[in-house]
Amino acid sequence: MDGNDRSYPVSVPLRTMTTKRDEGLVLPFIDKFYGTGVPSSVEEPLPTVTTKHRFALTLVKLMRELGITDIGYRMFKVHELSAATGFPKEYWFAGGITSQTKQIGNAIPPVLIAELFRAIAA
Repeated sequence: MDGNDRSYPVSVPLRTMTTKRDEGLVLPFIDKFYGTGVPSSVEEPLPTVTTKHRFALTLVKLMRELGITDIGYRMFKVHELSAATGFPKEYWFAGGITSQTKQIGNAIPPVLIAELFRAIAA
């Protein structure tokens, strides 16, 4: 293998990647699982959070000078789903990740409940 090879066997450590300028374009979007829709912008509100993990944050990083596209992908964490649903930061959910996700998905967002109470009281 010489320094011009672009692919290596998995048994060979990656070489150091350098650039002349530290430039890149990162394109984040929300991905949805289980046939529930198409990817959406991070600028849009998160759709309804259900009892299953359905949302992932995807980051596409383009580095023009090297011709590299790097894609990062991860599921939303419980505190991110909770915040997207409107729960306060200090709100506590019981159980493991699956149980907590179900609780968030089954919950009525606190902001909605507050507005319903205001409408009933008026």
